[in-house]
Amino acid sequence: MKEQVRTLAMLSNLIGLLMILVTRASAVQIPKHELDNRHWFALAERDLQVAKNRRHIDHVAKNVILFIGDGMSLSTVTAARIHKGQLRGDPGEESRLVFEDFPNVALSKTYNVDHQVSDSAATATAFLCGVKAQYGTIGVGPRAKRGDCPGSKIHKMKCLAEVAQDAGMRTGVVTTSRVTHATPAPLYAYSADREWEADSLQPEQARRYRCPDIASQLTDHVGRSMNVVLGGGRKSMLPITESDPEYAHKVGLRMDGRNIINEWLSDKDSDRARYVWNRRQFKNIDPERTDYLIGLFEHSHMNYEGDRLNDTAGEPSLAEMTQKAVEILDRGSHGYFLLVEAARIDHAHHENTAHRALEETLALDQAVSRVLDLVDLDNTLIIVTSDHSHPLTIGSYATRGNPILGLTDYSNEVTRDHLSDVDFKPHTTLSYANGPGYDPSKPRKDLTHTDTKSRHYRQVTSVPLQIVTHDGTDVPIYSRGPMSHLLHSTHEQHYIYHVITYAACLGSYRGERHCNDHVYAKYTNTQAYLRGYHLTSDATASYPLQNLFRHVLLDIFILLSIISISSR
Repeated sequence: MKEQVRTLAMLSNLIGLLMILVTRASAVQIPKHELDNRHWFALAERDLQVAKNRRHIDHVAKNVILFIGDGMSLSTVTAARIHKGQLRGDPGEESRLVFEDFPNVALSKTYNVDHQVSDSAATATAFLCGVKAQYGTIGVGPRAKRGDCPGSKIHKMKCLAEVAQDAGMRTGVVTTSRVTHATPAPLYAYSADREWEADSLQPEQARRYRCPDIASQLTDHVGRSMNVVLGGGRKSMLPITESDPEYAHKVGLRMDGRNIINEWLSDKDSDRARYVWNRRQFKNIDPERTDYLIGLFEHSHMNYEGDRLNDTAGEPSLAEMTQKAVEILDRGSHGYFLLVEAARIDHAHHENTAHRALEETLALDQAVSRVLDLVDLDNTLIIVTSDHSHPLTIGSYATRGNPILGLTDYSNEVTRDHLSDVDFKPHTTLSYANGPGYDPSKPRKDLTHTDTKSRHYRQVTSVPLQIVTHDGTDVPIYSRGPMSHLLHSTHEQHYIYHVITYAACLGSYRGERHCNDHVYAKYTNTQAYLRGYHLTSDATASYPLQNLFRHVLLDIFILLSIISISSR
């Protein structure tokens, strides 16, 4: 009898092992060509040739486009890459996001001067203003403390939009968040607190010391000179007495009675400046007839990409906004700087909704792809990076081609049905370290009949929090174009600002040797240096006629002087 039991047990184990092998074989998607050694050697040879033939573009960057995937961790890039491939019907792991083919890749250290794990305000201050800052502060130096209104005035920084405008460049910002939110704000504003987007959101002390709210600074000299401002956030621009154009039951946040949109438009040629708030108006904008465009498509943040088409008024995509911005900015003769933020990657991660985060990352991928088709890649520096990471993990030993948003299909000798070897229940490949997806159920919830691929599904977390925190892991920097080879290692995050200003000969780097490669570079940089402000074709109307003649004479004098020097 014992022998029979032993035989039956061995037979049962053999059957179980066979079932595991059959299950694995049916789930694994190995492309046939990948089973050939020659494929891998050819792939490596191709990469070697690309690496050996790389050339440094070491002349001036006429244009700069900085893409920010807010909260786009390395695990987000990996998961989005797989998701992109699987949407095409491929296994997915072999897929690539377009910016992953950029020739230069580096890492960015994202800590703040006072926080190990950063927030988006201080990180944006780093790559837009050139210094690390304290948590929650906008456009100010490292000595400025959060909430210290008087201190923020003392430590205000000169950030990228301003130094670009000083050199005669056009400037713009595109975001899917509010345009007054943490990442876009340092481009044109400073604040002791990222929350001070409108005057009603400021404490009494800040108003008493006349510290400007973020939205109001769109009408200051840097903000009002921005050529393109596209995103969400009408509520910080409108007074509390004015209804939102899309949602009649909602009103603005401003207690001072100001309409920032109207003020932004007021000092510009009415035939060349436009305000739009829906998709139809946006599509009707002719870049050839537009020098200034402000588009605010939501009361607060813009919709998630997966929900965008359901919006009543309609919203343009990130790629569409980016294209329109480039077409307007590119008409300037002195180049441009453009900030593009895929903001809602971060928001989706904060909610533990990985599906949405991957959709938003693919929207960024499409925007980058659109730009590559539009610009002169030889004179445009393009950088794609993130402000900080998120605690998304890709855990399990899932087999090749297993749905990245699904349950893991890994089995071993203990778990023969892709289950945990502790509680014998299924689990997802993607999960978070913390956040609202925590499930206190005991025993753990059985996910067998749960649609984990839904964009509304919240991945399981280890620690219960109302929203997911950020993550302190380094984030990637992908770059191509003039001086992009300077992004080559593990860098402090503020270094990105210095690469941009060095490449474009801005601010303190305008006297560098590469800035004098040709007469045009000498002329534009000397012009900006001597004047301290710019005189471009679209700004001429802003100057009194009696000053115009003097500036033209100055131009001629500078140009003749540079030609004389160059001919020696």
